[in-house]
Amino acid sequence: MHGLVVRELKVVPRARGELIELLPEGAEEAPVRHAYLSVLYRGEMSGWHHHLRKKETLACLLGMLKLVLFDDREDSPTRGELRELFIGEHNPCSVSIPPGLKHAARAYGGERALVLVLSDLPAPEAQGDKVEDQPPLDYDWSLRIT
Repeated sequence: MHGLVVRELKVVPRARGELIELLPEGAEEAPVRHAYLSVLYRGEMSGWHHHLRKKETLACLLGMLKLVLFDDREDSPTRGELRELFIGEHNPCSVSIPPGLKHAARAYGGERALVLVLSDLPAPEAQGDKVEDQPPLDYDWSLRIT
């Protein structure tokens, strides 16, 4: 999808645990102006929405998240595309979502999913930037074994 960046996270084993690099030096997602932790309980969902100006970078730190993106931006070369990503403990990656790209997420796996959200807009500037959307299509959230 145009403007979407999915990056495998660098996990560095250490004697007392791990160091996980969320944004490598020089990443286009920088500078981060606002960061917060979103908690989704298993089976719960962060509904369909998009942002007018804000670019978000997500990393699921605990649990698993099914992130679904739909591109209906008029000027996008990938208009009409749907993409499903499974991110979290078993697939450590960050996902940078450009403004205007519709997305929703559901927590799977453990008791909850902890999602770190990094934004390129400070909180006061982001007020009113989120637009709640109706589901852009009849999407089936069930997990399928392939």
